[in-house]
Amino acid sequence: MYDFMVIGAQKSGTTSLFKYINGHPQLCLPYNKEAPFYGHPERERAGKEPYLRRFFPSLAESAKRGTITPSYLGYPGIVKRIKAENPNMKFIAILRDPVSRAISHYQMNLRRGRELRPVSDVLADASRCGLEKLLYRTELNSEDEVLGVIHWSSYKFLIEAMRIEDVNFRAYLYEDLEQSPHKVIRSIFEFIGVDSMFNPGNLDERYHVGGSSRKFAILDRVARSKAIRPLISMLPPGQKAKLRYWYEIWNTDSRKKVKVSERDVAMLKEYMEADEEFRRTICVRI
Repeated sequence: MYDFMVIGAQKSGTTSLFKYINGHPQLCLPYNKEAPFYGHPERERAGKEPYLRRFFPSLAESAKRGTITPSYLGYPGIVKRIKAENPNMKFIAILRDPVSRAISHYQMNLRRGRELRPVSDVLADASRCGLEKLLYRTELNSEDEVLGVIHWSSYKFLIEAMRIEDVNFRAYLYEDLEQSPHKVIRSIFEFIGVDSMFNPGNLDERYHVGGSSRKFAILDRVARSKAIRPLISMLPPGQKAKLRYWYEIWNTDSRKKVKVSERDVAMLKEYMEADEEFRRTICVRI
């Protein structure tokens, strides 16, 4: 079904990566970045053919088909099922410093109204819940975003639990994507098996820079109102996804970010020390 899949990490430049590789003539990706099949109950019940017709309508015979679903990193059970059904799949991950990733994720949850607590409370809650439950998740669930602030930075546990062979998995440092995108993109093209000399013309651009505030917070309430929600629900699924994507970018104020205390940052660093060491070890050197 797929030839490659970017499985993470969330808040680690995967929107920029999507924009960079989407123009390659030998690749075919969905029209919007995230279009998961696995872990999406409605699409799985409908079957693969309707999904492929909807998201890959113009696949050339020689093209490599792929998708970018960064939340998959937080669902090792789903990734193991994908691997079992697609034994030749190439899995790719961009791994950001786990503390920076967690803080960026926390800022996103503040912006979306999912979180009001300080980071220390989120860390305490995540520590109590433990990571083992992630092994048994079979469906993507937006409610997991809350503890995902902490859990989805647990790279060592998550990636080791997936048991992906080295030949089918490649991870890159987020810093390398930021500082040397041409080198990272060329390496990814080589790994997927397409022309690595193709040069995207947008490597100087950065997409979907996050923040913790809306430019116009009232618009979130308007979109959820009884008057507007039925109108949005009438849109075709693809148009809804595009509207949601562009609204998120347009109405995010990247200049406004809630400052996380030095004490909370220190707590995160101590908690995620092994994950940062693992990240430095597992990522390809560019």
